[in-house]
This record gives sequence, C-alpha cells and structure tokens, in this order.
Amino acid sequence: MKNSGSSNWERRIEKAAENDRRWYIMKSKEYLLDGAKTRSLLRQFAFWYRDNSNTFDMVLDSIPVSVDASTLLEVFRDLQVPWSIVESYVIVYFLEIDGFATITSDMLARLADTVMQKHCRGEKESDTLLSNIPISCDLVTVYARSVTSQAPGDPLHLELEMKQDNTIFHLAHRILFLLDLPVQKVVIKSDRYALTNLDESTTLGELADDGTVDLFYDYSIGNASCPLIGYDDYFIWRTVDRMVMLGKGGN
Repeated sequence: MKNSGSSNWERRIEKAAENDRRWYIMKSKEYLLDGAKTRSLLRQFAFWYRDNSNTFDMVLDSIPVSVDASTLLEVFRDLQVPWSIVESYVIVYFLEIDGFATITSDMLARLADTVMQKHCRGEKESDTLLSNIPISCDLVTVYARSVTSQAPGDPLHLELEMKQDNTIFHLAHRILFLLDLPVQKVVIKSDRYALTNLDESTTLGELADDGTVDLFYDYSIGNASCPLIGYDDYFIWRTVDRMVMLGKGGN
C-alpha cells in the first residue's frame, strides 16, 4: 500500500510539472506573436548577457552533462535573471530553432551579438531587428519519458522542441544522442505499456495535440547492442560515488 501511494503521489507531481511546462510553452508562443515585446526582451537578454557572460559561461561549463533547454531554464532561474519564466522560454525558443540537441555558450553569445549589432545600428523598434533570427511556428513540444522510470524529475525524462515534419526516427536518434545511451537503437511507444512500437516514418505533427505530444522510449542492453567490455567508461562515470561527488560540488 505504501509503495502504491508513493507511486501515485509521484505521478501526480510529474503530471503537475508537465502541465506547468505546457502552460509556459503556450504562453511563450503567445508572447512571440508580439514582435515589439519580443524585440524588447531580446535586447534585455543581450545587455544582460554582455554584463554577465563570464559568470554565465562558468556556470554552463561547470555542468557535467550536455545543457539542454530544461537545464538552461534552471540556470536562468538560479541566476535570478531579470525576466519572467515565460520570457525564459521565449529566449530558449530562439536558441533551439536550428534543431540542435544541446545549447552552448557560443549559441548564447551569437544570439546576444546578433541583437546587439541590430541595436547599435539604431534599429530599436524596427521589424528588421529579428530579420536574421528565423521564427517558425511549425514546432512541436515532445515530452519523452523512459518506459522504465516514473520518478518526477528523472534525468531520463526529456522535453524537446522539434519540427512537425520530423519523424519518430529523428526523435529516437535525438534521444540516443542526448542521453549517450550505450545501445544501438531506441524505440518509441505511444504508451508506457504499449506492446508495439510507433512506425519510424510517422511524423511528430501527426501525433501532436495542441502543439505537444507525450511519448515513451525504450531500449535494450545486451551483448549484441552493448559490449560492456568495450564500453565500460560509460558505467564507470555513472557510479553512485560519482553522483555523490558531483552533488557536493566535486569534479
């Protein structure tokens, strides 16, 4: 009974967190429709980044894993940036447009430089401020969770922005790259307990509902797909001692 209650409680927390993310994404898309407001936010980000780039880059470099959108949002929050959570989602949107799985300091610097160059040329309220920054409305927010984990906040749970015409095949390869899994293939399911996998040719746009889609991924580890002898560094890095050391601020 205790385990069942705890599991239900964790699922409720996880669901609440997902609902919050969806709300912020919806609000950020509404925000993007206001060009003047968006330009003002990007200028604010550019000036802030100019004054805080050293500290910000040090924080990103200290993170032992690849920085994705969710991690960057947490960094923004921890640094108490002078804009709202919704506005953080807007900034992340511009960083993710090119479809890269990770976010780097160079990407942030490039965005800030683009905005500053426009600003310094006096284009303060011109629609051309964002002319070199593509704006696309054909993105889908994918919530991808491992079939083996139900814990809220699990690092195996991903939130990705991908194009509607990307397929299940593209999603599987992006998950494989992001998580550095010691396997050759990831399969995608529509439900945690689904017996069949989704067709790799299915586009995310076909599955999306109001711009979002919930999916689950699975993989198998065995001698055929993962020779442990040839890939032991993966498991050595992920020891309990390593995680405890990182939690204490060690390298």
